[in-house]
Amino acid sequence: MLRDIAIIISNGFLILSKGWLRVCLPALVLVYLATLAPTWAYVQLNQLQFPIQAALSVWIAALALGVALAVTTLLTAAFCGLPVRLFPRALMRLVYIWLLQAAWLIIPAILLAASLQFTELINYSLQPWADAHALDRLSNIWATAPTLEIATGVGIYGLFAAVAGIWLWPPLAILRLSDELRSTRSLARRMLQRIPSLEWSMVIFILAVVPAATFFPAVSAATLIVVAAWPAIAAAALQRSNEIYRRSNNASSDITGIYAR
Repeated sequence: MLRDIAIIISNGFLILSKGWLRVCLPALVLVYLATLAPTWAYVQLNQLQFPIQAALSVWIAALALGVALAVTTLLTAAFCGLPVRLFPRALMRLVYIWLLQAAWLIIPAILLAASLQFTELINYSLQPWADAHALDRLSNIWATAPTLEIATGVGIYGLFAAVAGIWLWPPLAILRLSDELRSTRSLARRMLQRIPSLEWSMVIFILAVVPAATFFPAVSAATLIVVAAWPAIAAAALQRSNEIYRRSNNASSDITGIYAR
């Protein structure tokens, strides 16, 4: 199981090292820019009650992260050989998946608002801490680490992806453009189940780094790098899952397409 994880990470970072200009650098920039969205939204929504203000900001953090990962997924596919003529169809699929995620993420945002409302009732408000962080971040964007933004964005988006089992859905949806989108989601789930250690590793990673990234800038920076690398790691996971399937079933078919290159 650990061998599968090691192979996936190795192959994922191989994609990043070979495509450092076309994939790695844009991914880091996009994920970092995504951390600016919730801070800006939090300040703009200061007329709302704190639980609603914070919940909407966290929802926006997850959506911004989803946009960054969607664009990086497309860049990864392009680097691996996706024909230019298929870019519009691939982009439309990613947009559709993002819109579905936006709707689904409303539920955890509502739960977060209810939790924060409870803390307000017991006079344990987190608002002064959140206000101070937002002001510090906006006053000096490049010198203040996006600790809270990374923690909340990764927390809500990552746990949602774990519950829904859609870690591999975006790259597979691009890979199998001729298939119905719903069927690619089911197939992505089955491919993930062949590597249970990957799913558990991601859940453990999220549960470990979210509280740590909230308070430690170094952990936040490391988490940002891992998040930026995820589309390449997901592509490598598709490769590994297909290898496991072919080996266990003596099959000769290859469904990883461009990601096998």
